[in-house]
Amino acid sequence: MIYDVVLPIYLFSVSLLATALFLRYGYKFEGLFDKREFKRSETVLLVFFMGLAVALMVFMPSLAILVLVLSANSFLQFLLLYVVTENKFLAALLPPVFISSYFFFWNDLSLNFFAVLAVLSLSLLSGILFTWDTTILFATLLTLMDVFHVFITRFMVVSGERLIAMRLPVVVVTPTFPLEGRIVLGLGDVFLVCLLTIQTARRGGLKSGVVSAATISLVFLIAESMLLTFSVGFFPATTIISLAWGLSLILNYIADSKKRKR
Repeated sequence: MIYDVVLPIYLFSVSLLATALFLRYGYKFEGLFDKREFKRSETVLLVFFMGLAVALMVFMPSLAILVLVLSANSFLQFLLLYVVTENKFLAALLPPVFISSYFFFWNDLSLNFFAVLAVLSLSLLSGILFTWDTTILFATLLTLMDVFHVFITRFMVVSGERLIAMRLPVVVVTPTFPLEGRIVLGLGDVFLVCLLTIQTARRGGLKSGVVSAATISLVFLIAESMLLTFSVGFFPATTIISLAWGLSLILNYIADSKKRKR
């Protein structure tokens, strides 16, 4: 059996970091957006447009994709640093550094660094925009959309290959251990783990969030080992994440039930 421990540890660490940042700075995002929350209909539309964006990525010119991704990442990085530091000037320095790095000093380390900044910002923002109910709806629809575009239309595969070839920060690239090599995971998958961990912590406390992050990471370790062993290519990681999150909810429910009986 071939296995890799780096990516599961990475998912666990980033999701806990996102949760810690949300518990510390989430109220500032609420202030920026006046406690705005997605409705169910808006959540459905969001996933629809995400699926449409995946399809459009297949046909869009590379320059348009480049401008779109760099602009979105720059905004998210600025937003995160501004909320954390409350200094617009300091926050405004990060996007130029990011864009300069992309064109002149780009490697796996810088790609992962700026990708993580973007996903942390998006996770904190989504943490206040989603409720518990809309989070469940979002995770379900996103998983279905991912399966549809991976196995049926193949748009997720084609667009993913284009984005990876352009070395854009919409994926994370981690070394594998003990297996020698590298593995690529879409930033949307990392974001989903962070969002689910944040929402679990909001609902049940930090301990529940840790159980969620640990369960997802452990299940991901097992699933990734099977995919590596049987040389499976593109696979909708959202299915693994959503199922693992469901398992974590069961574990948290059992733990809470035992606590109430004491």
